[in-house]
Amino acid sequence: MKPETTDIILAQNLKRIRKERCYKIETLAEISGVSASSIRNYEKARTSPNTMQLRLLAKALKVDFNELLGGYPNNREIHNTIMEIVFELRNVLKEWEKDDKG
Repeated sequence: MKPETTDIILAQNLKRIRKERCYKIETLAEISGVSASSIRNYEKARTSPNTMQLRLLAKALKVDFNELLGGYPNNREIHNTIMEIVFELRNVLKEWEKDDKG
């Protein structure tokens, strides 16, 4: 049986996000409580997680539930990313100011 498009999107997102976090499948299984064999099957789009498993995986990966399904990251994640960039820019500006005075 050919996997549904949503299963393929979930498989790709799950694998991509897991690798971005530098997690092995076994690590994600331990953190999430979802079995390693299930995660392997999800990443190969052989089976689909139920809602509870999907929530456990999203929580373990620190992403919004919808991001695994192909949606956009939630506003909090976007806000946090923007704040990290602002913080880094402030540090760069402080260094430039020191260089100009010195």
